[in-house]
Amino acid sequence: MIRHPWSDDESDPGAGPASYPWEDDGDIPGGDAPHDPLPEDSDNELEFDPESNPDHAAEAFIEELLHIYTMSAISAQMLCALCHYASKGGLRGRAKDYAKPPGAPSGHYQRHLDRQLGFDAVKAKLYELKVPAIRRAGMSREVLDIKVRNPHESLEAEYASSPTISVKLQEM
Repeated sequence: MIRHPWSDDESDPGAGPASYPWEDDGDIPGGDAPHDPLPEDSDNELEFDPESNPDHAAEAFIEELLHIYTMSAISAQMLCALCHYASKGGLRGRAKDYAKPPGAPSGHYQRHLDRQLGFDAVKAKLYELKVPAIRRAGMSREVLDIKVRNPHESLEAEYASSPTISVKLQEM
C-alpha cells in the first residue's frame, strides 16, 4: 500500500514510507515490480522457473523487453523487431503479439504497440490541448497538440481509490 506524502496516518503498518510506484527500485520479491515475471501469489519459487521451462523463459524475456521499453531504453521499432526475430526463431508466448517486421515507417511500430498494450483506450480518454511553443533548433513559433487528462478527473480517481482522503481534506 502506498502512503502519500500528505498522509499523516501512521497507524497502518502496511503503509510503509511515503512513496510512489515510480520510486520502486524493482527489488521487491514476489512480483511487485512491473518487470518481475513472478506471479504475486506465488509462494513457491519453483512454480516459475525460467531456467528449466521454455514457456517461462519466453515470458521472462518478453517482460524484460517491455520493462526496458517502458524505461525508454529501446524504441518501439526496436522492440517490435526483436519480437519479430524472436518469434521467427521459435520463441513461444506473447512475442508474436508484439512482433512487426523491420522496414515499416517508424510511426507504425508505435501504433502497433499502443494497440497491443491497450494504450489506445487510455489515449481516447485524454483531451487535446493546443499550446504555443518555440522550437529550439529554428526558434520558430508553432502550436503543439498535447494530450492531457483533466485535473478534476484525476482528483476524482484519487478520491475513489482512497476513501480516507475525504476525512483528511475535512480536517484541513
